[in-house]
Amino acid sequence: MSIEDYLQNTEPTIRHLFDGLSVNNAMRPPSILPFIDETGPVKMSKQEADDFVQAHLDSFAFDTSRAILAGSILQIAYMAIRLYSTKGEVHTKYQEFGITEKNSSLFIGREVHGIPLGLLIYAGRIQYSHWDEGEPDNKLASRLFDHLRTIYYNDPLADMVYELDYPGHSPKSYYILRGELRWKTSADYFRDMREMLAEVGEK
Repeated sequence: MSIEDYLQNTEPTIRHLFDGLSVNNAMRPPSILPFIDETGPVKMSKQEADDFVQAHLDSFAFDTSRAILAGSILQIAYMAIRLYSTKGEVHTKYQEFGITEKNSSLFIGREVHGIPLGLLIYAGRIQYSHWDEGEPDNKLASRLFDHLRTIYYNDPLADMVYELDYPGHSPKSYYILRGELRWKTSADYFRDMREMLAEVGEK
């Protein structure tokens, strides 16, 4: 089966998953925006902060439903990498993630925050599959989430997005899909997948 065969055979499922996300996105989780001062900082009383955290915990079903859709997309994307990307040389600039012969096939695709697309897909899929365990035991995935937390450290809107253990364990596949990969539609997905897999050709 060629790369194009794989993409075409999975296209109906991918389209349905993105359609499901579109419906899901009509709903909204609690937002921190009302608490952002016009000068930038977030201003909350202790009670407001406690209520905000509780509201997030109460929106668990919403987060889980969209994470399932996003995680399924990441799984299909990862399988394409696993099937068609070959092990090879990886640029030393990615050394912080811990390059090995086994994982070298993941370092493909365009960069997001200095992270190759293939690695984001892999780490998002790992965390989605084991989210109820908190911080991933998988060292490669754990290092990637460390990197993302550093990127958003000073961002009041996103500094807690990739905290995997606080205020509770939660899947992050939706945030990887929409926030990092910027896949809003199936067209976005197929464009990136074709460009990324064109780098490796057929096995």
